[in-house]
Amino acid sequence: MVEKPERRKAIRVCSLNFINIDSGKENPVTYGLGRTLELNVEGATLEVADKLPVGVFIEVELAMGDVITTLKGEVKNVQPSASESGLYRVGIQFLKPNTVHLE
Repeated sequence: MVEKPERRKAIRVCSLNFINIDSGKENPVTYGLGRTLELNVEGATLEVADKLPVGVFIEVELAMGDVITTLKGEVKNVQPSASESGLYRVGIQFLKPNTVHLE
């Protein structure tokens, strides 16, 4: 089996953390609970129950211990989870702070 070359710029870290997803006012149907599978400074792999549309911008509340951090990102890819659980693996790319539009 041939390994694919690593295309990510940042080192991935396996990290299981609870998350809450909110897509904001533009798409109020996309929200829910899930967990992270991997994190890095540029993005994350999430596991969620609902299939999120590629290209949608979401806000993720990430719980790491007692600290909850809010991050904004764009859904880049979605695929069924490897387990037969009916869950989805969602790849998101975090928005850079200067591209985040505050209300």
